[in-house]
Amino acid sequence: MKKQNIGNIAPGMVLLETIAHTIRFLFCAVVIVGLVFLIRFAIFQAEDRIASAQVEPNPTHFMIQYTVDGKRYVRTLSYATAQLIEGTARDFNISPPVLLAMCIQEGSVPNPDGNYYACDATAKGDNNRARGMFQILYKLHGITIADAEHPYFSARFTAERLIAKGYNVNRERAIQSHNGYRQGNPYGKRILQIARTLKPITQ
Repeated sequence: MKKQNIGNIAPGMVLLETIAHTIRFLFCAVVIVGLVFLIRFAIFQAEDRIASAQVEPNPTHFMIQYTVDGKRYVRTLSYATAQLIEGTARDFNISPPVLLAMCIQEGSVPNPDGNYYACDATAKGDNNRARGMFQILYKLHGITIADAEHPYFSARFTAERLIAKGYNVNRERAIQSHNGYRQGNPYGKRILQIARTLKPITQ
C-alpha cells in the first residue's frame, strides 16, 4: 500500500484549523456584539420610560410661577379653575391675571409634594372665618360656607365686589378692599405684582 505524504496533509489541516478558529472567533464576536446591543437597547428603553414618567404632564393640572419682591413662587393650578377665573374676569371686564392673582394669593394650600395648590376651594383662614379660594369672610358678607367654598359663586362674588369698590377707577384700591385698608398692608401692590409676573411653567 502506498503511504500518504504527511508533509502534504499537515498544511491542509493547519488551514482547516485556522478557518475553524476564525469561525469560532467570529461567532463569539457576533454573540457578544448582539448581547451588548440587547443590553444597551434595554437600558435605553428603561431610560425612556423613566424620562416619560418624569415629564408626563398632569392631565388636570399645570404649574405656574410668579415673582413678588424678587422672590419666585411656584404653584399647581387646575385647568378647570383657570378657565373659570378667566371666564368670570371677562364677564365683569376685569383683567384675568388680576382675578387669578387674588385667587392664588388667597387660596394656596400645601400639597403632599411640598408644593402648593393654587385657588383651592378648601382653603381656610382667619381662624376658619374666611373660606374658599378667595378667603371670603362669609359671616361678614352674609353668605354661607358652602357659597364661600363654591368656586363659581366665590369667583363671581369677588369680581362683582371689585367692580362695586371702584375697580374701573382705582384698580389697586379696589383690590386692597378685599383684604382691608389697614395702614402698611401691601395687599393691593402684591396682587398686581403677581398679576404682572404670572406665567405657566412649560416642560
